[in-house]
Amino acid sequence: MNKNLLILGAGGHGRVVKETAVAMDYFARIDFLDDNSDTEIGKCNDYKKFINGYNYAFVAFGSNELRLKWIEELMEAGFRFHF
Repeated sequence: MNKNLLILGAGGHGRVVKETAVAMDYFARIDFLDDNSDTEIGKCNDYKKFINGYNYAFVAFGSNELRLKWIEELMEAGFRFHF
């Protein structure tokens, strides 16, 4: 099992999540999906393309409702969440 992390949302919250994940020294690779950035590896709806390369996901959106929607969708797709 790989230890790669996919973070949805590359804004301020997402950057803090990445810093925390790096400090944990657990994940081999950490990347972002973000609908408002062309520098990330894809858009949020592209998550299915990455299911084989990333076992873990974290949703870093400010909206509680939006976070819950994405968490449920990603869990259903097979991503794990490391808290």
